[in-house]
Amino acid sequence: RTGQLGQSGFTGVQSVAPFVIANVGVMPPAGNAAPGVLYGIDPDATGEPTTQIERELKEGKYSFGPNGSGLPGILVGTRLAQTVGVLPGDTLTVGSFENIKRGALGDLYPNMMSFEVTGIFRTDMYQYDSQNMYARIEEVQKLLDLPADTISGLAINIADPWQAADVGDALFTRLGYPYYTDNWMTLNGSLFEALKLEK
Repeated sequence: RTGQLGQSGFTGVQSVAPFVIANVGVMPPAGNAAPGVLYGIDPDATGEPTTQIERELKEGKYSFGPNGSGLPGILVGTRLAQTVGVLPGDTLTVGSFENIKRGALGDLYPNMMSFEVTGIFRTDMYQYDSQNMYARIEEVQKLLDLPADTISGLAINIADPWQAADVGDALFTRLGYPYYTDNWMTLNGSLFEALKLEK
């Protein structure tokens, strides 16, 4: 995929990786439920990791298992873990808000899956640490009832992060609707403004 983007005129692309994203509810065995964002990633993908979490998975700092419980593993941001009161080894039930189903009596219910917490990460970015979680991409696809060839998007790393907006605009021009692009500057507006002032 990286080579294909480079051959298409998008220079500076270092790595490309698929992901699935879901807005979810997080329910521990005891304690407070909370909303969260679950990312499905492929820790076994070849090439340069596109995120720090994927890099640390490759380095062995974190792992998705195998686990003694037999449940799929999940990594939880430190603030979210504090909110719901979980530690590594605990079971966490995740419900998807994106494929709510209707029962025989007309009641609505989300798809639910249980995970074992295999790690708690800290990025020192409040929004990330208070809502983000990571699991294997196939497990998140299962939660969302998605086939194996369906993803939410592609994460792209480029050599110069300050060119992210330009590369995104070029990709959108090439791909067109219904595709869209986003970048770290718009996703982390306050951080970008601070870095721009430092620069």
